Amino acid sequence: MLEYNEQTENLMEIAMMLEQLKGESEYLFEVLTDIDSITWKQKFVDWANEFTETYEPNKDVWPGNYLEVIEGFAREKILEFAGVEDKE
Repeated sequence: MLEYNEQTENLMEIAMMLEQLKGESEYLFEVLTDIDSITWKQKFVDWANEFTETYEPNKDVWPGNYLEVIEGFAREKILEFAGVEDKE
């Protein structure tokens, strides 16, 4: 049974970042929606696990609060996977 915990929260934040990025420009929408949803779902799970394993143990040295860190992580992973350079 799926439970709300750190990993499911990370998964949801990563998925929400994809939706945010799709709204940033027509180009990003086209590129990001060209990748099938099954692939995105698999990547989201991988990235949520990576975030939990890599970042969660180091909370005391994060360069910001949880939302800033997970959003930056998700943005970087999504754009890198899609082959898009981050303009920010």
